[in-house]
Amino acid sequence: LNHTSGLAGGVPFHQELMRLNAAERPGILGSKAARQFVLNAVIRTELEYPIGTRQVYSEYGVVLLAHLVEVLTGLNF
Repeated sequence: LNHTSGLAGGVPFHQELMRLNAAERPGILGSKAARQFVLNAVIRTELEYPIGTRQVYSEYGVVLLAHLVEVLTGLNF
């Protein structure tokens, strides 16, 4: 939990969700589809630097942590 995952610090995935909500998928914001969209974006993301070499707060790290807690507990947040 010390932010040394190698993931990018901030990626504006919300911009694509806003575009989808305004265009072809009205109502996607706050949906399970939006959660899956964000998780898929994180999974596809390449590392910015080798794991453990830099400490950078990552929004993606928080998304992955939440998903991990949900999988391990069986609860949805």
